[in-house]
Amino acid sequence: MLSIPMVAGSAAWLRLAAVRDDERDAPTMTPLWVAARAELQQQGVTRAAALTANVWPESLLPPWGFAQYGHVVVLHRGQAALPPFDETGTRIRAATKTHLQAIFTVDKAAFKPLWRYSFQMLGLALKQATYATVACAGINIIGYLLATQANGKVFLARLAVTPDFQNRGVGRALTLDMLHRFARGRAPMVEVNTQADNIASIALYQALDFELTAEQAQVWQCELGSEERARSTMN
Repeated sequence: MLSIPMVAGSAAWLRLAAVRDDERDAPTMTPLWVAARAELQQQGVTRAAALTANVWPESLLPPWGFAQYGHVVVLHRGQAALPPFDETGTRIRAATKTHLQAIFTVDKAAFKPLWRYSFQMLGLALKQATYATVACAGINIIGYLLATQANGKVFLARLAVTPDFQNRGVGRALTLDMLHRFARGRAPMVEVNTQADNIASIALYQALDFELTAEQAQVWQCELGSEERARSTMN
C-alpha cells in the first residue's frame, strides 16, 4: 500500500508505505508510486515529500526521483522548573473552531509551502488537539499552538506566529502557557520536533529547557515532472 492524501496546494506528503514481508520491495511498490505520481500531476501537485527514520523506504525513494532535503530533529523537556510568564502584551485564549480561518491564515503566512497545513488538515488537527490556543494582538489572531497528550507525554504538534510578530516573544508566550498548563497535570515529558535548519525555533525551545535528542527523520523531496518522464525514470 501507498498513501499520499490529496490536499489543496502544490505539495503532497507520502504518509504511509508498506509491503508484505514475503514480497520484493521495489517490484511491488514502484507501480504504486507511478500511479500515485500520475494522479498527483493530474491534481496540479508539483512536489511530493516524505519523512523517513529507517533504511527500508530510503532504499526506494532515490529511484523514484526523491532527493534528500534536510532533516527533522526532536527535542524533549522533562520536569525542569518553569520560568514565569513574560509580559509581551500578547493575550492568549483557548482556540475554537470559530478561529479556524484565522489559524489557517497564520499558518499560510508562517510556513513555506512544503510545511503548510491545508484548511482541512488544520481543522482535523484542531479537533484532535488536547490543548489549543491562539495569541491575539488587539482583535487580530497572530499565532496559535496545538498540543496533544497521551501516555503521560505531551507533544507540541504545531506552533506558528505570523511573520510581522515573530521574534517578539509571541511563540515563547504560547509555549510557556502550554507548559504551565501541563505542569499542573504533572505530565512528565513534553516533546516537539522541528526542521534542523530552523535555528530560531530550536533556540526558542532550548531557552525553555528543551534538549535535543538523538532522534531525527530524513526529509525527502521530489519535483514532479511530466507523466512520460516519470515512467521513463522507473524503467
